[in-house]
Amino acid sequence: MPRTKKLEIKSKFVFAVGRRKEAVARVRLYEGKGEISINNKPVAEYFPGEMAKLIYFKPFQETGTLGKFFVTAKISGGGKNGQLEALVH
Repeated sequence: MPRTKKLEIKSKFVFAVGRRKEAVARVRLYEGKGEISINNKPVAEYFPGEMAKLIYFKPFQETGTLGKFFVTAKISGGGKNGQLEALVH
């Protein structure tokens, strides 16, 4: 009797890469939740402070999509400011 394969439905996401100076951000954008995770940490923990919060939420505020997407990102290289700008890019 032949084996049947179990099909897995993969989550749909949009993938993009942002670069700034020496920093590289590999970002996945999913529908739902409105949370942001950077290198497996909450964004507020990775980029603390109110000024950083204004910067990483600005693209969502400009497009009217604040709270509609779940973001995961892997960021490497550069300093914190360059990493933040790579994420936003």
